[in-house]
Amino acid sequence: MTMWFELLKRLNDVLTSHKVSAPVQLGAVIPQHADIDEIGKIMLVRGSETANDESMENELLVTIYLEAWVRNDDPDLAVGYAQISELEGQIDVALKNMRQAVGSLNESVCVLSDSNYQILDFKVKQKTGDLDALRPLLGSQYTIECRLFDLTREGGIY
Repeated sequence: MTMWFELLKRLNDVLTSHKVSAPVQLGAVIPQHADIDEIGKIMLVRGSETANDESMENELLVTIYLEAWVRNDDPDLAVGYAQISELEGQIDVALKNMRQAVGSLNESVCVLSDSNYQILDFKVKQKTGDLDALRPLLGSQYTIECRLFDLTREGGIY
């Protein structure tokens, strides 16, 4: 299994274990075709993988995207903002806890055993809204950067 796919699955597991109210799917579709309702939907999307720190052989910087969407047909636009804000709050708690687990070397979170990588860091670099362009859908996109280390390198990371 490739590390980016295992990383997306791990993030899916974390969101699910934190009981985030919206269902999570791997991969993105056009929001208008995603059957998004008032509960919402979270889409996890592959980004890029690049060499990171040249002084550390076998370290990768992986970017993934998390899209959160809700639907609200209320004419009071603040009602929809409240919905997406609530979903973001749930996501933020799950992501913060994942970063803390990575930082404390919780192997059940930070080690991607199928691909032999360890997550060294996991952080949200940016969060942007959809600029209300898709009403009655409201969305947010998180840009998440993960530093990974190849554990097959002699000596490992520990």
